[in-house]
Amino acid sequence: MSAKLSHHLTSSLLVCGLICSLVTGCDDLLNVEADPPKSEMASESESKPKRRSGRPTYRLVAEDGASGLPRGATTLDERLVEMDRLFLKVMSGDEVTGGGKVSITYKDSRKVDVISANIQRIQLDQAVVAYNMAMTGQDPIETVEPSPLQGQVLTADRGEVSMPGVPTVEQKKALAEYQGLWLGGNDLFPNYEVKSGDSWQVKPKLLLEAIFDSEFQKVSGKVDLIVKRRMNLDGHECAEISISLERCKGVTTSTDGSETELEMHGYGTLYRAIDIFHVLKADLSGDVVLTMDRSDGLTMRNSGGFEFTATSSVSRSE
Repeated sequence: MSAKLSHHLTSSLLVCGLICSLVTGCDDLLNVEADPPKSEMASESESKPKRRSGRPTYRLVAEDGASGLPRGATTLDERLVEMDRLFLKVMSGDEVTGGGKVSITYKDSRKVDVISANIQRIQLDQAVVAYNMAMTGQDPIETVEPSPLQGQVLTADRGEVSMPGVPTVEQKKALAEYQGLWLGGNDLFPNYEVKSGDSWQVKPKLLLEAIFDSEFQKVSGKVDLIVKRRMNLDGHECAEISISLERCKGVTTSTDGSETELEMHGYGTLYRAIDIFHVLKADLSGDVVLTMDRSDGLTMRNSGGFEFTATSSVSRSE
């Protein structure tokens, strides 16, 4: 494979990894494509949970929908997305022109100070994507790319994120897509009383954006959540909630207007503290497919497994 093609492949995979991160300022032209999507979900709202009688009920969201974190509280949040040893196939039309294996890891860590019910100060200590690409017959290529927001102190006001000073072009795009609210805030949970055994569905768009902190469009698929039990975690009374993703697809758009699509299937668990209405822990794993149609005629398909883990520890000021 020529050095020029190898360079194109490295650039393409770099953008592919940025889908799973805060790094959104790349200029490469990519289009991700997978199997034909299911029809879009008919409703934009959460479905009411299926109720089971005879068990104590509790809420996963405050009645007024506000954050349950008290003023003066601090959270230390960590997020890790790993796509390890994805199988890469490079196609030119129907002809396979190359292949190999790719690993993509995204990690971020942040400190969040709760200023008021609606305003939080976010110190983004780390937000990086690491890549390892090993094309057949070539030496491995390793790349580490920081987010344009790494090291910045951000302000989130009802989910709208800003930073001091004049942001660069890359930072403006990253700010526009950065969700601010930890794992989607209240969006994954119904504003109703629930009990063990209750279930509901949410828009896959909500889950994809909660995982990746990036905006998705043209979303399809199915996401089911079920309350399994009440338990104690880190001194908080929690609801253990199972979650499943079925053919969840979404499209992100780059600055030049090109589109990238991803598809995920998986299962996992969320632990929602019902005293402060906050997710303390989450883990998901399953399969992912990334297919990129390049402007030079090459199609790059990446497929394999993914793992997502997130933790949030909460402390209160005295």
